[in-house]
Amino acid sequence: MPKDEEDSDKKLNKLQKALLLEIAGKDGMKIGQYLFQNSVEVTDEELADKTAIKLNLVRKILYKLNENKLAKFRRVRDKKSGWFIYYWSHDFDRIVELVTMKQRKVLRKLQSRLDFEQENMFFVCSQKCNDERYSFDEAVELTFACPNCRGKLEFQQNEPIKNLLKQKIEALKAEIVKQ
Repeated sequence: MPKDEEDSDKKLNKLQKALLLEIAGKDGMKIGQYLFQNSVEVTDEELADKTAIKLNLVRKILYKLNENKLAKFRRVRDKKSGWFIYYWSHDFDRIVELVTMKQRKVLRKLQSRLDFEQENMFFVCSQKCNDERYSFDEAVELTFACPNCRGKLEFQQNEPIKNLLKQKIEALKAEIVKQ
């Protein structure tokens, strides 16, 4: 199979698609797919023509991809006009690293939430007038009376929440280790 046909058959994998969609939306996926399929560098104007996306949006997406280290460029000065021309290509080899960084960020947030749940006691309205949970300190300030209906604030067991957070943390840790 000729090299050009081989390149046009290249498809983004599930992880690449998900990350592109999160970072740059549907148009970002089109641009990412085009960059991925073509082994040669392309200008932003060429990308706009080939993907039928407005040039200013193409540039915005390319900058987002570049900020996230998924696209790189080479800058050359046009001898006739004196303007710079940017030649873009993908750098999707870093996707696993980027996903791992995002997962670690989520892991820190989950761990922080678990710590908060473990360090606090919570109270809820006995009349179920709202879904608010109050920490012990907040409940004391409210004299254990619901601020909405003045019903009694009762202790709420938060073991199910802690267990769910622990499960999510363990699953995420296992996923990070696999990568």
